[in-house]
Amino acid sequence: MAWTEIRAGDPATPEQINTLGYQTDQAVTASQEALSTANTALTTVNELDKGLIITIAPYNSTQKNNAKIVLNGSNDAQAINDCVESLTDGGLLHFLDGDIIMTGNDTIILRDKISIKGSGNSTRFRLSGNAIGFSQVSGDGTLRNISLMNFQILGDYDTVPTTQTVGVKLTCQESIFSGLKVLACKDGMNLDGGYPDAQSIMNYISMCSFLSNARYGVRLGTDSNVSQCLIGDNGNPETMSNVEYDACGILISGWGNNISNNHIYKNQYQIRAEWTVGNIITSNMFESGYREDILFAGRAHSNNVNGNSFGGKDRNAVGDYSVYNCITFDGSPSGEGSMRNTIVGNSLVYYAPELTEKTPYNYFVEECINCDYNVVANNVLNGYYKKEMAVLFVGKNSKATNATQIIVAPYNSVQKDSAQTILNGDYFDAERINNAIAQLINGGKILLLDGTINLHQAIRPKSNIIIEGSGDGTVFKVKADIDAIENTEIVFNGILRDFLIDGNKAEVSYSNGGNALHLFMSHSTVERVKTQNIKKSALLLNWDSNVADTMGYLNKILHCEFEDSEDEAVKWGWRTTDSWFCYNNVGSTKANLRIEGGSCRFIGNHLDGSPEYNIYMGGGCEVVSFSQNVIENAQKHAVFLEKPGYATSYKSVSFNDNLIRGCSRSSSGMYDLINMSGYDASHKNELVQITNNRMINSNVEKPRFCVNADYTGNMIISGNVFSGYNESVPINITENCSNCVDANNIESQ
Repeated sequence: MAWTEIRAGDPATPEQINTLGYQTDQAVTASQEALSTANTALTTVNELDKGLIITIAPYNSTQKNNAKIVLNGSNDAQAINDCVESLTDGGLLHFLDGDIIMTGNDTIILRDKISIKGSGNSTRFRLSGNAIGFSQVSGDGTLRNISLMNFQILGDYDTVPTTQTVGVKLTCQESIFSGLKVLACKDGMNLDGGYPDAQSIMNYISMCSFLSNARYGVRLGTDSNVSQCLIGDNGNPETMSNVEYDACGILISGWGNNISNNHIYKNQYQIRAEWTVGNIITSNMFESGYREDILFAGRAHSNNVNGNSFGGKDRNAVGDYSVYNCITFDGSPSGEGSMRNTIVGNSLVYYAPELTEKTPYNYFVEECINCDYNVVANNVLNGYYKKEMAVLFVGKNSKATNATQIIVAPYNSVQKDSAQTILNGDYFDAERINNAIAQLINGGKILLLDGTINLHQAIRPKSNIIIEGSGDGTVFKVKADIDAIENTEIVFNGILRDFLIDGNKAEVSYSNGGNALHLFMSHSTVERVKTQNIKKSALLLNWDSNVADTMGYLNKILHCEFEDSEDEAVKWGWRTTDSWFCYNNVGSTKANLRIEGGSCRFIGNHLDGSPEYNIYMGGGCEVVSFSQNVIENAQKHAVFLEKPGYATSYKSVSFNDNLIRGCSRSSSGMYDLINMSGYDASHKNELVQITNNRMINSNVEKPRFCVNADYTGNMIISGNVFSGYNESVPINITENCSNCVDANNIESQ
């Protein structure tokens, strides 16, 4: 498929926006293939008879014969609300193609565990007047486990600029929004809906489009994710009149959010963050903005902006927006300052054929009064700012450094001529690399060219340093009883990426060493690292107190291949919190993942290699989420939340949209796909969610149960597909459990 390109500074035509929306929908369709298998299974006659799924046809649908409810186009919201009310314990409303008409004060009122699924772009909720697409009853508190997927919400703000339409207005937790397109509303999606006694937390927004909304595209609460979305033309001062002061693409109203891998363009503010702490804004493409790309309004502490591309202002705008910065810390209206924020590893990149005086930013970063201890480092700026200096600091302890790079060539590299340091292949190679790291006193990059680096000593990462290889061609080969990469001081804002570690266990006699990565880190990233021939573990993250007995926050382990570990492949220590383990492939002899930390997210990983356990949790973890993982072929339990050895339990652990299969390989019928236990009746597991998973088996060896729980309270098991288990039922909830809900599952022994 030929992809439409919108260059920085160029206005997007309606045809380009429509084409981009179509291409986004194609990507959504492809990424939903695995989920659609489970959804298809859900539409069995038995489930329809139970009322767990209601198929609804709009008044102009071409598929009315396939629907249980046919709308009339005049009182659609009331008919839909009647359907929601009938799903007393949650369920799915599946809308066929056509237009759902909502006018006046119409709204669809959601409750816990309600899923709304459309048929892609052909399902259109059309709003006018004061209509709100999806909302909730004020006083219901925080809604849980909402799912909105695969449809359009179309307001009429483009033709009636006095309209007050809102696409989505909810305060919810652990909910999923995927494949939506929200256009031309006053507000696009508000997930900090302002309802009393409610908090929005741990929501997931992916592969959506938020376009041409008058105030904002998306408003977030806390600990939520926005990824792979198209967010543009919201609050556009060039095309809309009376744009409100806070109009923006993304409005962040809470803490600990992750904004990653989005295309954000032509919004008044691309991102506006109000009184925020601990947000991560990474790997996004910003372009053709008007005011700030990122505005931190009010107090902003410990936010991390890294790895983004900033593409400047709209060069064809009528107004001159070059008086605005790329990133601004603005303490108004209270005069609050911002502290300990990091802006690292970003690039100012322009694709326009020529620059104009309107294109650059004013400053790259500007602090307000009362700011201090902020770090701006290792950014590629290319002079695309108007002021003589890129950064205007107020705080005496804030600091900025340009990117500094030292190129290192292994002894057998074919690119030695481009290196500043050439290794000899001897005992001192690790020392030479560590000396190069020490030279980067203000941060920078060690770029390792292709070749083999023999390690007789450990590589020692430090804060604000990138250690980057050249992919599989850069090989650390261990030659002594050491851990290959091990820091001796806590690392902040470090990055390790693009190399292979060979533990060489056949040649090295290990006693004290044997781990590939032994790290204590905070606000740091490990990505595209491969391991092989590892005697112990591929990764120890904040596992012990050798370096520090404190917490490590906001770490990301991404796109790694941790293979062939004899011990647990990954040991995730309790000192690791608010962190991500995403899109990795893990194989080991013992557990793939041993987890003792939280709050953390494990998303999109493949856990395999015939391990003892795929996931082993001990000691009582809290706020841990597993979603979209493939978990398979364990010798014992696939997921094992072991009974703690002291008076504690597991809290707020969720398993959503995973494929879990093929455990109990060592002894058929003895082990479970998920096995969990609290400590005792006074220390039960709490707030456990097991929803929308496929828990199946096609091996000769069968799991005993799909889910086996003891000493657990307030657990929901819903929307799962169970098959291939050994016992007569897939779920065993012992008499020691309480307040556990088992509903809406499909079972096939």
